[in-house]
Amino acid sequence: MAGEARSINFAVGTATIMLGAPADLRNFTPTTHSIGLVKDVKVMAEASYIKLTQGVRNSVVHSIKTGEPVSMGASVYEYNAKNWTYALGFAGYDVSLTAGETTVTTALAANPTGEITVDVATAASFSVGDYIMLQVGTDDEVYPRRVAAKTTTSITFDQALKNVAIPLGATIRKCAIVPIGRKDEQPFLAAKIVGSMADNVEVCIEIPKLRVIKGFDLTFQTGDYANMPFEFDVYDLVPADPEYTRSKEQFKGAPAWLYTIN
Repeated sequence: MAGEARSINFAVGTATIMLGAPADLRNFTPTTHSIGLVKDVKVMAEASYIKLTQGVRNSVVHSIKTGEPVSMGASVYEYNAKNWTYALGFAGYDVSLTAGETTVTTALAANPTGEITVDVATAASFSVGDYIMLQVGTDDEVYPRRVAAKTTTSITFDQALKNVAIPLGATIRKCAIVPIGRKDEQPFLAAKIVGSMADNVEVCIEIPKLRVIKGFDLTFQTGDYANMPFEFDVYDLVPADPEYTRSKEQFKGAPAWLYTIN
């Protein structure tokens, strides 16, 4: 039959993207390295050629491949400190979210001078230099501060809270900082992609050297689920890179390789 399918290996499926340090690529696990829910994952390779022509009609008689750059993209749906850090071009695998939470034990009235020290149930999980968010009421009554000093049952902020009443039971939580617009250069990352095809057979792609060049988009909306459109640059390897020898000897110098049983 004309147009008859030869298999059921059609490109409909889901994928997991794992990011991390290049030296750890072969030990990536979903639990530690996955960036969560992603859609529209694409890995593309587009060859470029120089063509040799002849004659008045410039007939193409030969060509030489001059390159085959690999690119990658995905829509990332999970908004968290690690993914924001990757999207901004930094090393998201370095982000650590150490839990820390306590409550205020002495209510303080609002005053123009402001309160800089509050009594808390315990400050054991906080350290000087930690960033915190003090929530004094409803969802948007949140005040970021930094811990300037502490005792076992008190926390002193780096700046006073002026004209803010702090009720009994107000919550103080440790928080992470994600600088937006920082000028530092992102280190090279590595990626492992495991995708499940339409026939529920997995394929795996390893990319040992890449950077996230675009993706930060923090959109608050109620009409639909927002996502961050990640774009990646994939790089060829040099002798100093961890996977250089394997790429050269086993994959003819390719910057990415796909494992499949289809």
